[in-house]
Amino acid sequence: YNRPSETINKDDPANLTPAELEKVAADKAAAEARFTTDFYISQLPTNPAIIEDIRKDRNFAYYQLGVIYKEKFKEYHRAADKLEMVLQSNPEERLVLPSLYNLYKIYEIIDPIKKEAVQMRIINQYPESRYAQIVGSVSSTTQSAITPEEAYTKLYRQFEKGDLRNVLTESTFAIDQYTGEEAISKFELLKAHTIGKLQGLEAYKSALNYVALSYPNQEEGKTAESILAMDIPVLEQLQFNETTPKSWKILYQSRDSDDKNRKVIQDKIKKFIKERTADQLTQSYDIYDMDTDFIVIHGILSEEGAKGIVSVLKEFKEYKIQQPAIIISSDNYKVVQIKKNLLEYLADPTKAPVALAPPVIKAVDQEENIPTRVQPRAAKATSPVQNQGIAPPQPNFGPPGAPATTPSKASVKQPMQEEVKKR
Repeated sequence: YNRPSETINKDDPANLTPAELEKVAADKAAAEARFTTDFYISQLPTNPAIIEDIRKDRNFAYYQLGVIYKEKFKEYHRAADKLEMVLQSNPEERLVLPSLYNLYKIYEIIDPIKKEAVQMRIINQYPESRYAQIVGSVSSTTQSAITPEEAYTKLYRQFEKGDLRNVLTESTFAIDQYTGEEAISKFELLKAHTIGKLQGLEAYKSALNYVALSYPNQEEGKTAESILAMDIPVLEQLQFNETTPKSWKILYQSRDSDDKNRKVIQDKIKKFIKERTADQLTQSYDIYDMDTDFIVIHGILSEEGAKGIVSVLKEFKEYKIQQPAIIISSDNYKVVQIKKNLLEYLADPTKAPVALAPPVIKAVDQEENIPTRVQPRAAKATSPVQNQGIAPPQPNFGPPGAPATTPSKASVKQPMQEEVKKR
């Protein structure tokens, strides 16, 4: 006899199948387990590597909290407590000196006796450090005495020249070296821009998010937040073949900027441009990612014209370039450089774009956050290495750890904005 399903009371155990009864029992046991200490203790990490990572994160969080109490809220006793906790918790070496220096500045205000003790610890334990110079006028001729403004200016000039791989490495080192300085946010934003150029849009977004969250009250944090709100949504919607191509490029991949074969190819292209075409062709050497660069021929007016050039460069005896060539429209090349998705393009060069909803651009308080617009279109190279994407703010420093003046809105415009206006 089968009773209609609507008359069966599932709350009555007598009406449940053995499998359903077993599930009910398991759910009940799991629910009861949540009210026991063993349930939570069993979820504590036991892997030493995970525990060490948690310890490092805790120490860094205490350090950041101490600096926030000191700089933003002027809660000097709370700031000192957090920084002392860092020093008592076997911190990473990179946190020791910045914590001591911030304690020195705090105790200057609230406890002169402790200030002297911290001052002597810095001078005695780290006599060659930049901090020892600051607190005790200790002379030093070592590289460690370089000031934050000098280090940043040097890195920024390298960035301008397109030495992106070295900038990424050296900015990471500088962030460790200058932890505790107010200028650290400038290094972080410069590193984020460099990551975007080398690793693409998703990595750029993640790096900007870190800067925005870590330095919300500093100009660089506000700039990062503005880019995330206003520019990233537009860049995320870039797709291949969205517009009718107006110009084309030819790419030859290179794995080593010092490769002799690369120089041979460049010389042959230079010879071709000089002798065999009346078009305004140019070539550049563009960085793509951490491992790959492109030798690029610019200024080709049609895909057929690009195919003809590739054929001549491959078949004619005075060139004989056997390296595989990639033919791509200028707009698609822009997408490749911004998103680092060359393999996706090569898998289907004619892939049709997908209809997308308009990007959601968040409103930004113009007085608090100065917009720094990303210009997707990259200008042609004027140097051996072409810089794609945006450029970081110009260096603006006063004494160590603090800018001399608050920059105006005009002074923080991106160089790429000015370039686009000229074009």
